[in-house]
Amino acid sequence: TQKQYRYLVQDSSGSNYPTGSRTESTPTASLSPSSYSGLQLWLDANDTTTVTTSSGTNTVTAWSNKSSVSKTITLGGSPKLITGSLNSKSGVRFTTSDYLRETTNYSAPVTVMYVGKLTGGTNRRFITAISNNWLLGTHGGTINDGYFEGWVYDSGTGADTTARLWTATIGGSGVNSTMYSNTSSLASNQNGVTGPNGISINQSPYGESSDCELYELIIYNKLISSDERDNLFTYFYNKWGVAGVVGSGTLGYTISLTGSVYLNSNAVNIRFVNGDLDRKSTRLNSSHTD
Repeated sequence: TQKQYRYLVQDSSGSNYPTGSRTESTPTASLSPSSYSGLQLWLDANDTTTVTTSSGTNTVTAWSNKSSVSKTITLGGSPKLITGSLNSKSGVRFTTSDYLRETTNYSAPVTVMYVGKLTGGTNRRFITAISNNWLLGTHGGTINDGYFEGWVYDSGTGADTTARLWTATIGGSGVNSTMYSNTSSLASNQNGVTGPNGISINQSPYGESSDCELYELIIYNKLISSDERDNLFTYFYNKWGVAGVVGSGTLGYTISLTGSVYLNSNAVNIRFVNGDLDRKSTRLNSSHTD
């Protein structure tokens, strides 16, 4: 299978040059969260081998961890498996009466990534901790928030029902914590440097439950590298359709460019775009023909 993308060449002043196309072949290596060391928790709503529903209904009664680490996932209320919810794949929907909890203390260094959305009811915390004041993604009627025993980012952006990938990389004392919404870095600082003590939906000691839908959640007991991060962004994009970028070239892609582009010696950017989505940027420091 191959995908076609347009490419755009721009110089440092923003001037455009002739465009062409790129052919991206299917990766020769299969990328997944388990491609990288340190994976502790992996919940995937679209993997029917890990999600159990009660007979004759879509009520989820069990959700298994896909990593090799033994974890106990506890569900309460009656969360629902919603087929075809996002990018023709399934999600698990929670009301404020439903919950998910797993009690591991994920102390720093830690990386948390998840794809989810609010569903238009009560908009408070989404992914949060059980035993400390920690939240990622949403809070108090807003989105793109991160509090890790201190505000790393408090966006003030009103809540909506758009699915997003939220990411937190937390190094601990003396190391910046960084928060992302999709592929955009929102903040990097040391205002909050603590990982979640337990991970949950609607089980925070501070209350503040939400109506929400979770698609996939992964946690590593390390700071992932920039290459790992970018490749995971691509993984989530390819699977769920949330904004993502092509990684560093470690996926085994075969790429060819068609069309000739003649540039001056000025440094330029080549941007691969699918519609309005910026897929890849490559910096060139001399004239180049593709």
